[in-house]
Amino acid sequence: MGDAGRPDPHRHQAAGPVPEGGLPHRQRLAEGSTTGVGFDKIHVAVDDATRLAYAKVLTDEQKPTVIGFLSRAVTCFNGQGIEC
Repeated sequence: MGDAGRPDPHRHQAAGPVPEGGLPHRQRLAEGSTTGVGFDKIHVAVDDATRLAYAKVLTDEQKPTVIGFLSRAVTCFNGQGIEC
């Protein structure tokens, strides 16, 4: 049964016009522009006993970055009463 007051969640609207001053992301890539394109890394630590997770989006996977992440994760877990 459908609810007349709710929109159909499977109905999609067509995309609107391209905003003034910019091309769609895929078109910029096709034309060779890399402005604004990049990657971030999601680092996650999970305590298997409590399932408490600590996650951060960081720019790289270099050793100093990971060591800092793990240090902050341990501090977070210790603050919740979880010994690491």
